[in-house]
Amino acid sequence: MILSSFRILDNQKDITKSFTRLLYNAVNHLDGFGITDRTPLILESEVIRGCIRNLRNLGKRVRYITNIEDANIGSCKKISEIVELRHLDNIQGGIIINDFEYLGLLESRNDGPNSNPIHIYSKNKWLVEQQRLIFDMLWEKAIPAKIRVKQIEQGLERDVCELITDENSITTKYEQALRSLVKELCIFYSASEGDVPNERIVQKISEIIIHISKSKLKDIKIIIIVLTNGSINGTAPLTGFSHISQDYDVRIKYMTKEAVNFQLSRDLMILTVDRKELFISELKNFEDISRCIFENDINFTIHSNSGSVVSTYNTILEMLWRQDEIYKKSEMAITQLKLQDKLQKEFVHNFANGLRNPLQPILGFSEILVEKKEEFSRYGDVFDIINACAQKLAKHVNNMIAITEIENETFILNKETFDLVKLIRDITKQIKKNILSITKKNLSISTNVDSMMINADKNRIKFTIENVITNAVDIPNSNNIKILVETTRSSSSQNGDKNQCFVIVTIMDDGTGIDRMILPRLFSKFVADSRDGLGLGLYLAKNIIERHGGEMWAENNENGKGATIRFSLPIN
Repeated sequence: MILSSFRILDNQKDITKSFTRLLYNAVNHLDGFGITDRTPLILESEVIRGCIRNLRNLGKRVRYITNIEDANIGSCKKISEIVELRHLDNIQGGIIINDFEYLGLLESRNDGPNSNPIHIYSKNKWLVEQQRLIFDMLWEKAIPAKIRVKQIEQGLERDVCELITDENSITTKYEQALRSLVKELCIFYSASEGDVPNERIVQKISEIIIHISKSKLKDIKIIIIVLTNGSINGTAPLTGFSHISQDYDVRIKYMTKEAVNFQLSRDLMILTVDRKELFISELKNFEDISRCIFENDINFTIHSNSGSVVSTYNTILEMLWRQDEIYKKSEMAITQLKLQDKLQKEFVHNFANGLRNPLQPILGFSEILVEKKEEFSRYGDVFDIINACAQKLAKHVNNMIAITEIENETFILNKETFDLVKLIRDITKQIKKNILSITKKNLSISTNVDSMMINADKNRIKFTIENVITNAVDIPNSNNIKILVETTRSSSSQNGDKNQCFVIVTIMDDGTGIDRMILPRLFSKFVADSRDGLGLGLYLAKNIIERHGGEMWAENNENGKGATIRFSLPIN
């Protein structure tokens, strides 16, 4: 019964008849593989093309695998218009399978020009299922015809992705790649053991490098990433490759797996050669290694030259290389966030004190005035203190409003033309009256012009000048405050227009100076040089000046006494 389901076909008539029957009987799919010559039967026979066309019109799959080469590329391109075509290297023989039947080449005869190949035809269910399984395996391994045609026509190297277990083949592949190396070699080495000496790792990697042609080595960049479970010897990256000339561009980075959150249970080595070829090898444990790395040290290797695959691993290795920088930036960001959080907490504390301190004398003195209504004339100084505290309270509130406007980008300048020198004189007169009459400090103005007309937001500029002068007055041991107004052709540094005139206002005191830790961030938000300040005034002042096209900067005086704050404004 089994033998009756098989037929041996050795003449062309029977072969053609069985082939035609198999095509007509196809219901859901038609699959096959074989060698394609310059004049394949599928293109020559209208009957075959008609059967295939009917199957395709019914939505059925017709698949074929062949070996596409320069000699048959024209025929294969035409076949790909009729069926789903794929390429597989070194395809041999030939079969056709439909839902229930199988026709396969059993033997090729070369007895003479009239000799016919021997085929086997069968409807045996077991054989048909077996051949369909073999075909599906080949189909998965084959590549689409379009890709193969593109490789041939554009002279591209074939994409390869293969698993190699033979030791000799692994060694040959590595040596060929390393000898053809031109620009860059990237080596990733991950040791699963925790106590592997750095010297052992360096030894194994060095054994890879020695396969590179010495004449090329000086022009090649070698990047090495070593991932270990154990501690890292900081000098190992430098001393481990001391036997390699310093003229060679060898860069190595040691990392711990904890730092990059990366764990492997086996030793692994990844190589990318000129960013075009990839090797992934599982290595035997170091305790088993006593020879060169290519001598029975590799369990298996995955090798590929696929552009997308190699590019992916290049990207992964680049990300690992930059991991240290990323962690450092993360740590800096965390430090900045902690500092900002600390500054904000200090700001809340200072802001509460800033509101409470002026409120206490206002409340206290107002109670006195309520009790002494008939003696108001005796409490002139009390009125001045109440007024000063109320102004200080209003200043804190206005600063908060201005900060909100800046951060919400609703900060607007209402410009007008006014005399800057007159404004400074008015401000100093008011300060002398309200503050210096109590503190007994000296405030002087020096200017090389009697007036200076500028177009700016008068109220904002007034706030800036008042803020800087008041800060100078409040500095401990500051007895003399000098204000200098002068003109120049350019501001301190940033403005490149030498034809633009600027007025520079300098406020100098002889106090304790600015703390060297605070000076670099003096104009930052929430940074205060005293317990009374909120750290907003100079931040706002600098924003105001810069929005006018000027600059603001600070420095401690060269004689060690006091500090100087300057700002510039353009003169229209």
